[in-house]
Amino acid sequence: MGILILILNNAFGTEPILLIIVLALGALMAAELGMLLGVYVKDFATIFTIWKSAGIILFAPAIIYLFPQIPQWIGKIFPTYYITQPIVELIQKGGGWADISTNTFILVAIDIALIFILLFTLKRKQYTVTGE
Repeated sequence: MGILILILNNAFGTEPILLIIVLALGALMAAELGMLLGVYVKDFATIFTIWKSAGIILFAPAIIYLFPQIPQWIGKIFPTYYITQPIVELIQKGGGWADISTNTFILVAIDIALIFILLFTLKRKQYTVTGE
C-alpha cells in the first residue's frame, strides 16, 4: 500500500530502492507485532482494542515530525521511529544511504529481535498446548 501511495504521488525521492527496502523492513516489523499480538490474545475484539489503544505508540514519531518544536530525541524512544526517520530522510530531504544507515541497522536489529521473540513465544505456546 505504501508503494502504491508513493507511485500515485510520484514521491520515490532520489533513492527508490532504499525506500522500498525500508518499507519492506517496516512491513516485516508490523507483521511481527501483529503475530505476537495474535499469540497472546484469544479473540479478535481484544486484538482490535489493543491495536487501536497502542496506536499512539506506533504513530508517535510521525506526530513528533509534524511538530518540530517537540524535541526530536523523544521519537527515538518508539520503535517506529526507525521506519519513519529513514522514509522522511529519503523522500523529503533527498538523503542517501549514509543518512539512514544507522537507523536502518537499528530497524534490522529490531526486526531480528522480534523474530526471535516470536519464535520463542510460539514454541512456548505450542509446548503449553500440547503439554510436551
